Amino acid sequence: MTSNVKHSSKNDSWMTPLVIINKSLEVLEHVNLDPATSVEANSRIKASNILTREEDGLIAPWSKGVVFLNPPGGKLRNKSIPALFWKKLMDHKEAGLLTDAIFIAFSIESLQTTQNYGCKSIGEFPFCIPSRRMAFERSDGSPGSQPSHSNAIVYIPGTKDRRKQFNKTFQDLGIIINL
Repeated sequence: MTSNVKHSSKNDSWMTPLVIINKSLEVLEHVNLDPATSVEANSRIKASNILTREEDGLIAPWSKGVVFLNPPGGKLRNKSIPALFWKKLMDHKEAGLLTDAIFIAFSIESLQTTQNYGCKSIGEFPFCIPSRRMAFERSDGSPGSQPSHSNAIVYIPGTKDRRKQFNKTFQDLGIIINL
C-alpha cells in the first residue's frame, strides 16, 4: 500500500495521542486488532493482533473482536485510504466479526468521504468532535503541532454496544453527536 503523508510532508508515522488511547481503552477495555499500526505504536494500544504497513490491513484478513483503527492518510488508486479502511471496518461489522470499535478520523472531512463507499458512513455512528484539534504524536512520543482541521473519534457498536460508556468517557473532550 502506498500512501501520501498524513501530517507532514516528511513523515506519516504519527501516533494517536495517549489521552485518546487511554479513553479508547476505557471504553473498549481491550483491543483484539489494530489493522493499521506499527510495533512501536502498538506498544501504546497493546492490541493482541496488529497489521503493519508491510502486512497491509486493507488486504490482510482481520481477526474477530474489538478493533482500534487510526488509519493512515493519503490516497490509493485515487481513493481515500481512510475511507477504504472505513469500508473494510464496515464489511467486518456486517460479517458479524466486530465486537465494537473506535475509529480515529484525522479530519472531519471523513464524514463526507465515507458516504460514497457503499456502506454506512461515519455520520451514522456516535462520534466526538474534540473542542481542540488533536496534536498527533511523533514516534518518540513528543506532540506534533495541531493540524489545520478538526478531528473526530467514532464509536462503532458491533455485537457489543458501549455507546453510553463512549459518551461518558469522551464528553469532556468535546461535543458528542449521537444519531
